[in-house]
Order: sequence, then structure tokens, then C-alpha cells
Amino acid sequence: MAAVNIDFSQVTDRYIEDAGDAGIALQTDHVNVWYSGTQALKDVTIAIPKNRITAFIGPSGCGKTTLLKCFNRMNDIVSGFRLEGKITLHGEDLYNVSQSPINTRRRIGMVFQQPNPFPMTIYDNLRLPIVENMQGISNSRVRQIISEKLQAANLYEEVKDRLHKSALRLSGGQQQRLCIARSLVLEPEILLLDEPCSALDHISTFKIENLLTDLKKNYTIVIVTHNLQQATRIADHVAFFYQGKIEEQGPAQEVFLKPQSELTANYLHGAY
Repeated sequence: MAAVNIDFSQVTDRYIEDAGDAGIALQTDHVNVWYSGTQALKDVTIAIPKNRITAFIGPSGCGKTTLLKCFNRMNDIVSGFRLEGKITLHGEDLYNVSQSPINTRRRIGMVFQQPNPFPMTIYDNLRLPIVENMQGISNSRVRQIISEKLQAANLYEEVKDRLHKSALRLSGGQQQRLCIARSLVLEPEILLLDEPCSALDHISTFKIENLLTDLKKNYTIVIVTHNLQQATRIADHVAFFYQGKIEEQGPAQEVFLKPQSELTANYLHGAY
């Protein structure tokens, strides 16, 4: 990794309340994960503060996305996946036998690295998850939810005259905001994003970042990003992953300006 120049002056004291004041939304306790005998996460303990943006940073292959997928149980479908430890959402054990993975995914939405709109109209992209999960809902209520979530994703004004056109005709940034809107229609408590801007240009990236800053008023957000500038711009809380472990975590201001770990400091200054 070549040396990089990160403008850490962007990290201000915006993180006023600590996690205790904000409350804890998601929490892991000594989580270990294996894929067919290969350990991907090692003794991971972290508390995700409510209504904050938590950024997972670190080199590729260090466990960031693995933990993200553990939160909404997407790893359940991976052959050879095994988890030890505990993950709780507002105190509820997400891996308790009484917990439905489908219900967990309703409560914890996820947006992926590449925009993945369905090959249908903009309107139907949002309508489909609504009618499949809300039995007996009226058409007028469906229209209301779609309008609300497109507005929440700062997309409505750009697409209001072409709702019944193919979503695949949108730009990459618009498609990603549509996917965010689609993830919001079921009113999740948590929004997970895995490198959501890696395929976007700078303008689209800034739109997504501004959107996430607005959304944290109503949602708890966890984002995996390799873009350190992005993390400095939007993150309230940061966790640095290295070789399957969390090497350092805390408020963004503390981690970026005064890292306690030499590994963290080296990563922030491009040593890897």
C-alpha cells in the first residue's frame, strides 16, 4: 500500500455523545468465525452505538465483511460457516434458535458493493419487498411508502417522472441510492453497507455520504470502507480490523487523531 495523505482535519468533535449516551444497538461478545476450518474472525467484541455511523476499516481479507454478514445472518447460507460467541440486537441473541434469519434480515438491511437493482421498474423495485412482507397492504399505502423512501434516499425528485421506467437505466449512483431506498421500505433498525461507493464517481460518492449522514438520525449505520477519507468524513465510531481481529476501536476522533496501536497508526499512514 503506497503512502497516502489523509486530511485528518476533517475529523472534528462531531462525536459529542459517547456510545453509552447514544445506547447500544448491536453488540458482539467474543465472536469467532470459521469457514470450513479456516478462522476468519478471532475473539471479536464490539458495541455498535445507536444512531451513529460506525466504519469498519482495515486491509482486504481481515474480516470486516465477514462480521457485517454475521449481523444479518447472510453467512448462514455459506457452506462450512461456523460461529462461536454471541451477537445481540438490542439485547436479543440473533443466533438463538427461536430467532428467524428472515426476520433478522428484515430488521437489519444490507446494501452491497455493486448496485443491484432488480431488472424491473423503479417503482416495482420498492413495491416487491413491500407486498411480499406486508400482507393486505393497500395500493395507496404502497405508493406512500415508496414515495417516502425515495425521498429519504434523496432520489425522489430525480426519478418522480420515470417511476415506471426500468431501474437499470439509472446512473450507478442513482441505482445505489435506489438500493438504499429499497432496504428502507421494511423499516430496518440497522443499515449495513459493504463498500457502497467503491464503484461510484466522486459526485455520486458525496451524495451517498450526505445521505448516510442524514439517515443516521433514524437508523444505526455500519459501513465497510477502504476509503479512509470517506471514513474521516462520515464516521462517528471506527473499528480497525487486522488479520481477523479488531486491533483498535473507538470514537473516530480518537482513533484517527490519536491511535493507540502502532498497527493502526501504520495503516492510517499507508504503511501496508
